[in-house]
Amino acid sequence: MADYSLNTRLRVLMAVSSILFAILCFRLIQLQVIHSKEYQEKSEANSLRVVEEIPGRGIICDRRGRVIVENRPSYSLSVIPFEAARNTSTIAELAPI
Repeated sequence: MADYSLNTRLRVLMAVSSILFAILCFRLIQLQVIHSKEYQEKSEANSLRVVEEIPGRGIICDRRGRVIVENRPSYSLSVIPFEAARNTSTIAELAPI
């Protein structure tokens, strides 16, 4: 009798486990395959976009109020030799700068 109830319990446990596993597999397929485009669009709409904002720097004055440091824009140009070989016309335009 104890052996019968143990086998019954194991079968019920296996059945419940199998049903839960099947539900999880179905849900996984539903999310990954069936509704993948919908979630892809939602993800792209929800992504962060980097917006570069140049901070405003203050003018530094001494204790008498005279300007020690002020802001002036400065630019730098870097050239990658491999890329420059293909764009000689661009280099000719940028050389005077």
